[in-house]
Amino acid sequence: MSSSSSTVSTSGERGALGRSGSQSPSPGMSKLMKRTLSFMKMPPHAQKNAVAPPTLPESAVADMPDSDSNDEDETFLNAMQMEAPCVEQVACLMLLLKSRMMLRRMIAAKQFTERLSKGDLNAFEVTKLVQGQDASDDSDFIVRISELKKQLMAEIRKARDKEREVAVLDKTISLVVLNVVSVAAEKARHTKAPPASAGAVNVNVLSATKLEKYSHLFHLLQSEPVYLARLMDAVEAKVDEQSMKELLDTIIITMYGDAFAPREEFLLLSFFEHAIERIMSQATKVMSFVQNPFLPPMVITYNKRKQGVEYLQATLGPVMKQFLAEKLTLDPNARTIHDRYVKETEVNEGRKVEKRNLTDDECAALPEIKEEVSRRLEHLKRHSLLFFEAICSTVNKLPYGLRWICKRIHDAAMDAFPDASEDDINRLTVHFVYFRFINLGIVTPDPFKIVDIQVPPESLFSLLQVSKVIYNMFNLSLFHESAERWLAPLNPWIMSHADSVRKYLHAVLQVDPPEEYLQVGSYMELMHLVKPVILVEAKELVNVHTLLQDNLTEVALKANDPLLELMKDLGPAETYPDDGKAIQLTLVNKFPPMDDPQSEINQLYSKTKTMVVQALRQNPSQPVAGMSLEAILEAGQAAAAKGSSYDKLVDEILENLEKLEREHKVSSEDGYAEFLKAVTLEITNRERVREQQKKEVNRLEAAINQVGRQLKVMTEQIAQYKMFLDSCLKSHMHVMMGGATKTGKLGPFKFSYLEMVKRGVIIESEVPKYLQKKTRLQISSEEAGVFDVEVMLPRPLPSEKMQLQLADLLDKRDRNVERDVQNNVTLDVNLTLHWLNSLFKR
Repeated sequence: MSSSSSTVSTSGERGALGRSGSQSPSPGMSKLMKRTLSFMKMPPHAQKNAVAPPTLPESAVADMPDSDSNDEDETFLNAMQMEAPCVEQVACLMLLLKSRMMLRRMIAAKQFTERLSKGDLNAFEVTKLVQGQDASDDSDFIVRISELKKQLMAEIRKARDKEREVAVLDKTISLVVLNVVSVAAEKARHTKAPPASAGAVNVNVLSATKLEKYSHLFHLLQSEPVYLARLMDAVEAKVDEQSMKELLDTIIITMYGDAFAPREEFLLLSFFEHAIERIMSQATKVMSFVQNPFLPPMVITYNKRKQGVEYLQATLGPVMKQFLAEKLTLDPNARTIHDRYVKETEVNEGRKVEKRNLTDDECAALPEIKEEVSRRLEHLKRHSLLFFEAICSTVNKLPYGLRWICKRIHDAAMDAFPDASEDDINRLTVHFVYFRFINLGIVTPDPFKIVDIQVPPESLFSLLQVSKVIYNMFNLSLFHESAERWLAPLNPWIMSHADSVRKYLHAVLQVDPPEEYLQVGSYMELMHLVKPVILVEAKELVNVHTLLQDNLTEVALKANDPLLELMKDLGPAETYPDDGKAIQLTLVNKFPPMDDPQSEINQLYSKTKTMVVQALRQNPSQPVAGMSLEAILEAGQAAAAKGSSYDKLVDEILENLEKLEREHKVSSEDGYAEFLKAVTLEITNRERVREQQKKEVNRLEAAINQVGRQLKVMTEQIAQYKMFLDSCLKSHMHVMMGGATKTGKLGPFKFSYLEMVKRGVIIESEVPKYLQKKTRLQISSEEAGVFDVEVMLPRPLPSEKMQLQLADLLDKRDRNVERDVQNNVTLDVNLTLHWLNSLFKR
């Protein structure tokens, strides 16, 4: 019955198809197809005597050469549907060939996807890919980013000029003030008897020059945290626990500050990044991160900063107050409870308790003790849950840096130990977030000022019980049935919260990268025009200096490392008097970041990629397979109108490619293969790239605004400094002259040329020897800080005039410049200053 219905159905189908006309085999059809079709057309009695075409296994069909196109398969299928004397064979062959066509398409699609993901497409394929996309996908921000970068660099250059001007004025003011103090001290020394000498004492003093060299060193260490990570690694086995703690305090608290600031936070997290990478390279098991001698102390020190303490106070404070208000004793140990019961009964009632010195089991069996144990366990569950819920509900208030550190450790452990379970790796997060941070606020609340009162010892012991329970909750571990038998009844309750724990630990790790969260990027140091300042003690400077000195070969990254130059500048470490006072050290970069000479080329590279995508999409020609990028562009140019926007676009692209090739950024020899790869990857990742570009635009605009604000502040600061400097110079003259002049004028005073030579003021000059005896020098000042000197030669020879700037001479002295060349006279800087200062005593 079924056979008959099948035959009828097929016949009807054949009849319907037959009305379209018969179809003969295509000339390009494969031999197998032709043999099969001829065999199928034979009447049944002829098929019996003919040789049937071979039946190929499915794998062989899939492996047939690609020259048999899908069109041939479809032609063959249509032919078989029209002339199908054998229904079962037709159905089988149709299914086999359809499978072959589907498999071929799947393999081709997979291969193309793999090549696409790697960017391995030729110019023709890239063209087809671009033309198949929506034109709106072409709207990226490359040109905008390029313009913003140029604008930022221009603003930074202006700001740097202002910064240098501020630095010069600041230094000049400082030198003038120091000169006033120096002259005043000299006057006082002449008016008072010198104190009796108590013997020479050789004490090193932190001079301004030495501090400047330390400012260079600490700027490099702060801005390049890899040095600190390498130093930590180098001293790991060489210093004791206390020395390691002092070094960590210097690095984390002193170097990067106690409070949260985006730049310092970003650099500090970079320090952790480098440290974690070095630990990961040596790790042999998951818990290596926990057992490392300095990573846990690093995290503890980090958590002691302001944001960590504030989190503990806000999260634990309310539940801690509630806990302390109830004055509970939560130790569920039956023996301890019984021993206390015995003491209280005998003291309060004056009678001897008969049941003494019982075993644990006997204590636990007593009804009143059993009831008390049960009551304490219920209280323990209730308060543990209160703390647990407070912690879980404030996951988004955890210090960002701690969450990112845990994420980095978690990801590093996943990479290093792919076979480890998720719960095992989660225990690393538990260790650093709960055990090394929140737990400390629970068991030692007083140092963190969790509550306003001092927590009594008995409450601290009960908090220890709460802490144990919460630790096992987060760690998904059970209390041992024998070793921790009194807490073991809580095990089922603990495991009932496993899902909440996993959800919390997952949430801890959901943080953006530091660049995005802190809104800093590659232009951070360029736009950071306000110099960072740290408060550091002299002993910290010496400690870091000594450790670097002893481990320099392990810390320096390369032979010409800037660290080597800075350490050479400082020389051997010295000891200084420790008065416990902090030094305000302004960090100065001895190697200021220059404009990247490659940045314009990189911008041109990015711009050209965008232009190529645009040109391929708008190409008016019909490219064919095998054409190179240049050929496709030139074909499109030929098809476009001369002088059209497309014509100009192609000219600019080809010109850019030539420039890029001269800079070795692209190569025409390989058909711009690497360039095409970059274009392909950008097209395939268009959405992600555009999102990154939007963020880069936002960061650049924020940076430009910030530099603009700093530029405005420095312009105002320069005006104030100039006014203050003028005031300092006038006060300097007035004070040094004892208020003797109301006009602010000084002199004129006359000196013989030979006297100036004798004093050492004049080193050499072009005044002939025979005229020196009759030559005079006249000096006067009508403007504060400016001295007019006239070299008066014997008549009728003309006089020579020169002008001495007090600020200029002070600056040269500070820079250890010994000579000042003025016209035809060379002066000794130090003795000239002494001579000018002596004028105020006249």
